[in-house]
Amino acid sequence: HQEVENILPDLEDEYKRYRLNNLAVGYRYIGDIERALNYYERALELARSMSRESAEGVMLSNISRSYRYLGEMGKSIKYAERALEIAEELGSVQQKNIRLRTLAINYQLQGDDQQAYAYFERALQLVEETELKWQISRTKLVFAYLLAEMGELEKAMQYIEGFDVERGEDAEADVVSGSSQLRLTLGQIYLTCGEVAKAYEVFEKHTYFADLLFDNQIIVLRGVTAAVLGDQESAQANFDRGIELSHSLLTRTENL
Repeated sequence: HQEVENILPDLEDEYKRYRLNNLAVGYRYIGDIERALNYYERALELARSMSRESAEGVMLSNISRSYRYLGEMGKSIKYAERALEIAEELGSVQQKNIRLRTLAINYQLQGDDQQAYAYFERALQLVEETELKWQISRTKLVFAYLLAEMGELEKAMQYIEGFDVERGEDAEADVVSGSSQLRLTLGQIYLTCGEVAKAYEVFEKHTYFADLLFDNQIIVLRGVTAAVLGDQESAQANFDRGIELSHSLLTRTENL
């Protein structure tokens, strides 16, 4: 990261903000949340100085997520609420939906299930009214995850019944990444609900994307499900691959 720091003063503000955000993402993925926050906050200052409200909303959301990882839910909710305000000011349905889901998750983690339900219902109603199919699927899946975490397993399974995460027509990296997260969430719901074989099927089906995105979460969870199903050889192979990907990601981050 020192090489990037050295060239930052020579970059235009937009490129500087982009680089700072990339550094933050890298440190967040390797678990150094404090350092990630430092870079996110610097990127936020730049977005504000440039009057880039859309970028400001994204940075606020990233900071909110980082505080959530640290368990500082009050700060996380504060930043998420401001990000939601910006999405509403900009009239962005997609960003508003994401911010509503973020707040729902935050309140659920804080133990306020009533508020969590309220935000998810708003998020789902918003995308259903606009017929954004991709966002409808994502919102339902996250809602199902919330229900599973609350112990409402039957309701959770109803939301994911017949759920299809195959999106072969979307080759862009951002869509692929989003699809990978959906697969991870779907598999986790199946695990929570005791449907281990279905969870393994989801994780196993998307090995390619996990490797492509250095997403060791899916690979490690595939190892866990294989172990539960009694396939120790597959479990060990997946755990080894997860460790290998973690080392690769660390090397990539250090070379930023």
